[in-house]
Amino acid sequence: MEIPLLETLIMALVIFLGALIQGAIGFGLGIIAAPFIVMIEPALIPGLILFVALPLASLTVWRDIAGLALGELTWAIIGRIPGTLAGLGFLAFASTRLLSVLLGLSVLFAVVLSARQPRIRRTRPRLFGAGVLSAFMATTTSVGGPPMALLYQSAEGRSVRANLAAYMVIGTVGSLVALIAVGRFTLAHAGVSTLMLFPTFLGFLLARVVLPLINPAWFRPGLLILCTAAGLTALVNGLVG
Repeated sequence: MEIPLLETLIMALVIFLGALIQGAIGFGLGIIAAPFIVMIEPALIPGLILFVALPLASLTVWRDIAGLALGELTWAIIGRIPGTLAGLGFLAFASTRLLSVLLGLSVLFAVVLSARQPRIRRTRPRLFGAGVLSAFMATTTSVGGPPMALLYQSAEGRSVRANLAAYMVIGTVGSLVALIAVGRFTLAHAGVSTLMLFPTFLGFLLARVVLPLINPAWFRPGLLILCTAAGLTALVNGLVG
């Protein structure tokens, strides 16, 4: 799989920005990076994002383990099984344009949830449902964080990061294994994905240094605008080809 140098650098930049955001708030890598990567090389989605997200999520769990509550995550993890199977079924017939449309809609869905910030109590049925939807979105578009983030957004910061990351670690392993089994993540995909680990780790390491220096008053609106633009771009790209 040969990708021109300029497009490789663009992928590295958006992955760095996504890792920077995820390192600070617990999710965001796929939302920011996937819409741009799908336009460069659709075959890299969702495998590349899932591949680089795995060590990133593992580091987040290690850093914020004091906020982890694995017992609560059990129902969401169970929900990943039917969600992943449904996602694989979708990928079996989905065209590149349809995948781009779904990715764009997933990102815009995440923006709406983030803007509204509804408070939802975490019950077993809701955790299971969020697990199903999250797994389907992650397996098809790599943007699987929003449904779970919606349930945890009223929790304390360390708890949000630790639980979302732990869920992502377990779920990402399952999704990657499933993608490998059906030939959607090969050695060629793994080679390109390995190159993207450097900007991923760099973004994570700089998250705690850079983000406290940014004015919170415009950070959140700016992030929502960026994500909206990325989602709309992927949606339009899928609709008009």
